Amino acid sequence: MKSDKKFFLLLLITMILVPFRINAQLSMTVNSLADDIYSYPYDNPATPGDESIDGICEDELGRCTIRAAIEESNNMGQSLDLFFSVSGLIDLRDVLYLEDGSTILGNNQVEISGDNCFDIDSDCQISQIIFNGVTYTAITVNGDNNTIGASNIFINNYIAVDVWGNSNLIGVNLFGIDENNNSGPNNTCILVSGNSNKITSNTFCSSITGISVAEGEQNEIYSNHIGTNDNGGQGLGNSIGIAIDGSYGNLIGGDTSAKGNVISGNSVAGISIAGVPPDNYSISTGVWNNIIGLDPTQTYAIPNGNGIIITNGARIEKLGRNVIAGNTLNGVHIFGYDDETKSYGHLIVENRIGVNSSNIVFANGMGGISIQGNVEEVTIGTNLLDLHLPNIIVGNQGRGISVIGDFGYNPSKILFRKNLIYQNNSANIFISSQSNNANLPPYGMSFTNNTVAGIHDIPGAKIDVYKSNINEFSPSAYVWLGSTTVGSNGVFSYEITDPSIEALSLTATTSTGNTSGFGFIELITDVETENNEIPSEFSLNQNYPNPFNPSTKISWQSPVSGHQTLKVYDVLGKEIARLVDDYREAGEYNVEFTINNLQLSSGIYFYKLQAGSFIETKKMILMK
Repeated sequence: MKSDKKFFLLLLITMILVPFRINAQLSMTVNSLADDIYSYPYDNPATPGDESIDGICEDELGRCTIRAAIEESNNMGQSLDLFFSVSGLIDLRDVLYLEDGSTILGNNQVEISGDNCFDIDSDCQISQIIFNGVTYTAITVNGDNNTIGASNIFINNYIAVDVWGNSNLIGVNLFGIDENNNSGPNNTCILVSGNSNKITSNTFCSSITGISVAEGEQNEIYSNHIGTNDNGGQGLGNSIGIAIDGSYGNLIGGDTSAKGNVISGNSVAGISIAGVPPDNYSISTGVWNNIIGLDPTQTYAIPNGNGIIITNGARIEKLGRNVIAGNTLNGVHIFGYDDETKSYGHLIVENRIGVNSSNIVFANGMGGISIQGNVEEVTIGTNLLDLHLPNIIVGNQGRGISVIGDFGYNPSKILFRKNLIYQNNSANIFISSQSNNANLPPYGMSFTNNTVAGIHDIPGAKIDVYKSNINEFSPSAYVWLGSTTVGSNGVFSYEITDPSIEALSLTATTSTGNTSGFGFIELITDVETENNEIPSEFSLNQNYPNPFNPSTKISWQSPVSGHQTLKVYDVLGKEIARLVDDYREAGEYNVEFTINNLQLSSGIYFYKLQAGSFIETKKMILMK
C-alpha cells in the first residue's frame, strides 16, 4: 500500500512538472564549428537516461555543435536561444529546422554555408550571422511572425531568404555586400510569396534581383537602400531592384519620406511591376516617396536602366511623390504588347521626373513618362474631377510625356492635366497620330482683347491653358493658368489676366479621358521695332523650330503698307495653307503654322511671302 502511494505521488509530480519543462526556453552555446557525422545529439548507451533530450548540448565527441543544439531542441520540442563561443565557418551537411520561438545570435563571428541552412516556422529570430555561398536557400520562412535581422550578411547565395509565411519582419541586413562594401552577388536576395511581410532598413546590392514579390499580398518594402548603400556608393547595383510579379496590394515606400527607399544603380530597372498572365496580375501596387535614380542626398545620379517599368498585364498601379531622375532610359515606362498583356488603370501623381526635390535637373536619358502599345486609362496628374495633384516633368533628354502606338496597338484614355512640363529636349509632349483616339490639339487660335479663342472638334472637351515659353522650341507648360470648356459650336475662349505672358500652350481632354498634345499660340502677333521705327527693308525669316512637329513660327517684316499673302506649298507646288491674305501696315509680323487639322506627311514644304513687289520663298521640314 505504501509503495502504491509513492507511485501515485511520483506520477502526480511528473504530471505537474513535465508541462513546465516542455515550455521552458533552452539556452545553448555552440563551441565547435564542426558539422560531421558525429555532430548530432548523443545518447550515451551506457547510461539509463536519454542525453539527447536532457537539455545539455553534447555530441558523440563531447562538442556542442550547431546541429547538436538545434536537433536536441527538436527532440525536446522546446524553443532554443542559441549563442556562439567560436568564430569561423560552419559548412552544414543538411538543413536545420528551428523550433517555434527560437533565436540565433551569431555576434557577427560565425559564417554559415551549405546547400540549405535554416527552415523556420513561427516566432523565430536569426541575427548577426554571415550566410556565404549557400547553394540553394539560406533561410526558408514557412510560417509567421519571424524576424530575420538585425545585422545578418547574405553574400554569394542563390536565394538568401525565401518567405512563404505571413507577417514576418526582415530588417537591418546586408544583401550582396559585406560590411566593407565588398560585393558578393546573390541570385535573389529576398523572394516573397506570403502576405503582410515587412522588409525594412536593409541594403541590397550586386545581385540579379534585390526583392522579388511573386504571389503574396499587402507586403511592405520601406526605408531600404536598393542598388546602392547608405553612403550613395556607386557600382553596387542589382539587375532589377524590386520585381513585383503577379502580386496584389504591395507598398514600396510609404506615406512619409522617411519610409521611402533609395532605389538607384540597378542596370535593368529600379522597379519592375509585371503580371504573369493569364494566371496572375500585379494589381494595386503603391510606389510612394522613393528616390529612384539618385543618391540618398539627391546630389548626384546613380542611374537605373529604367526608373519604373509597368507591363505584362499590370493593373491599377499608383506612383506618387517619388523623385525619378538621373536614370539611363525612361523615368517611367508603361507598355503592353498583346491582348493578354494589356496594362491599365494607373495613377501617376505628385512625382518629380527629371529633377530632384530642389528642382535641380538630373535628366532621365530617354524620357520622363513613356506609354507604348496596349495601354489604357492612365491618369498623369489631375483628373477631370480635379482630384490629385500634378507632376513636375522637366529636363529629360527625350520627351516629357510620350504616348505612341506599337505592337499593333494605340494607347487610349491617357489623361494628363495641370502637370508642369518644360525643357525636355526632344519634345515636352508627343502623342502619335492614332493614340488617344486621334484626339487633336486645339487649333485656329487667336488672341484679342486679352482673350484667347480657338476651335476643337469635340464639344464639351476640357481645355487646359498653360503659360508657355516663347523661346522654347517645343510648346511647354510652366504654369497651369486654368481651364475652359468647348462649346456646342466647337469654339472656346479663355481670358488671360497676366499681361507678362507671351505665349500659351493648350490641351484638350475629352470626357472619356483622352488628352491631346499641345496647341500653341504666341500672344503678341504684331510687334513693332524698337522706338516704333518702320523696317527699312523687306525680309522673310527662317521658320522656327525647323524641323517642326506639329507647329512652327514664321516671321517677316515689310517697310511699306499693302496687301500681303503668306502661303504654304508642298513639293509639287500644291497650296497647303493660306496663313495671311489681307492688308497690313508696315511693320514686323509673325504667325503660327500648325498641321493639327491637316493630313500631312513628313517631308519638305515651302512657304512664300508676297508683299507688293516683294516675293520670297523659304523651305521648311516637317518631321513626324
